Amino acid sequence: DHVIVITEGPEGVLWVGTDKGGVNEFNIQTQSFTAYKLTSPGDSPGNADRDTVTSLLGVTAGPPGPGKNSSFILWVGTRGGIYTFHRKTGEFKRWNLDPGNNTPLCSNHVVSIYEDHSHTLWIGTKDGRLMQFNHKKQGFILHPFDPDFPPCGADIGVRSIFEEENTKDLWIGTTGAGLYVRESRSGIWYNYRKQRGIATSLSSNDIYSIYRDRGGITWIGTEDGLNKIDTIKNEFVHW
Repeated sequence: DHVIVITEGPEGVLWVGTDKGGVNEFNIQTQSFTAYKLTSPGDSPGNADRDTVTSLLGVTAGPPGPGKNSSFILWVGTRGGIYTFHRKTGEFKRWNLDPGNNTPLCSNHVVSIYEDHSHTLWIGTKDGRLMQFNHKKQGFILHPFDPDFPPCGADIGVRSIFEEENTKDLWIGTTGAGLYVRESRSGIWYNYRKQRGIATSLSSNDIYSIYRDRGGITWIGTEDGLNKIDTIKNEFVHW
């Protein structure tokens, strides 16, 4: 009964991620639910981490085809890894998050999924990893954004990922380390944190959401209230 995340798909469908209950498909037209447990070849049965869904993202794979949701793919982030669900076949596929290159993978706990303007998929993990999906190699690439993080990122979760529409800058909201912004032109990362005694800094280093409204204002949801960012002055207003 514990709902963690909801996202909307085509054909009047809502996808609901639950705590230990897998993914649920809610058909708005028929007002009915269909429950799916996350199982893929090689998975052990009854895995509570796998069936605890922490993030969802629906993407369209190519041009629409015949049949309900035939081109719709659901990316499912869980405490036990990341899966894709193909609505056309009704099957889950588990993806390997190991980036290779002797880089340790300390956690399979995925807490955020985001698709940018170029349809590049980004995922964030509970141990402070930012990873990009490589479509050619069909695998994930590690993108370090703070060289001071320990090998496993401690308990610094990448909770929110956002791309600025005009500049294409990538914004990363973390729990414990504030806000990171990668300038698209230079590739340089900038870090914004709560600073004691400075009223125009972030109100908290624990960030859970980033949202740009229709007026072009960026809002940051934190552990200690809502922040509005002035991108000209690089200052934050607390609400």
